[in-house]
Amino acid sequence: MPKKGANRRNWLAATRVSKGLDQKDVATRANEILIKRYPNDENMRLSTNAISKYELGRMTPTEERAKAVAEVLGFNWIRFKGGEERKGGIG
Repeated sequence: MPKKGANRRNWLAATRVSKGLDQKDVATRANEILIKRYPNDENMRLSTNAISKYELGRMTPTEERAKAVAEVLGFNWIRFKGGEERKGGIG
């Protein structure tokens, strides 16, 4: 059984903090992006709780949400897939 917190995305929290943002800022800015892309889909919104779960590794965002968070924080969304970005990426 993996250790508690073994799947933490420390890089995600560190990136957010380095930009001077809190989880609410990230959720708010990502939602602005998602609202533009999916104006009629309320299910495409992010909460602060979701950002926390992403950072703790308890939840993985959908591709659309990962792209929005990545755009806010300035990294390649593929990092959410577990590091494939460094291996050349996927799709």
